[in-house]
Amino acid sequence: MGNSTYLTVRHTITGEFIVSIDDYDAINRREIMKELTSVETLKEAVRYADEYVRVKQHASLNLVRQGAKWKEE
Repeated sequence: MGNSTYLTVRHTITGEFIVSIDDYDAINRREIMKELTSVETLKEAVRYADEYVRVKQHASLNLVRQGAKWKEE
């Protein structure tokens, strides 16, 4: 997602999947995890992650889309 921020899907030992935003704090040299949701299947986790990126990172998506207007210029 940029700037040392990652969207992560983790499979836990209890069998659930956690979707989180992970930031790296360079000053304190540690990772900060913010859990977004916990679901039962990988498919649900990936759907949640995709939707999160689509809604929350809409402006960034325009940079990577094949038909982005800036690529035509």
